[in-house]
Amino acid sequence: MAKPVCFSCKKPIGVPEFLSGLCGYSPDTAHFTARCPQCSEHLEFQCNASSLTFGCTYWAGSMHFEGMIPTAIRGLKTFTPPDPPAIHYDGVTYPVKPD
Repeated sequence: MAKPVCFSCKKPIGVPEFLSGLCGYSPDTAHFTARCPQCSEHLEFQCNASSLTFGCTYWAGSMHFEGMIPTAIRGLKTFTPPDPPAIHYDGVTYPVKPD
């Protein structure tokens, strides 16, 4: 199974460590934000049951998320509004903790 890699420091991040840094969720684009535990850079991504897809947001009349780098990680489950935003992985639920 692949590990997420930080775009800034280029270091691999363990999935639990990465998800512990969840700090934002945008319902408009259905993407999460997390901080790299090694360099504190914000990373934007979308989550589904089998992958995290890293990308970026941009404005083109309205906010959009462009997924660019899928990373296969099995067993993810997202919780989004009306539930508090969170990601469940390997028996642990990681809530979004705003900066």
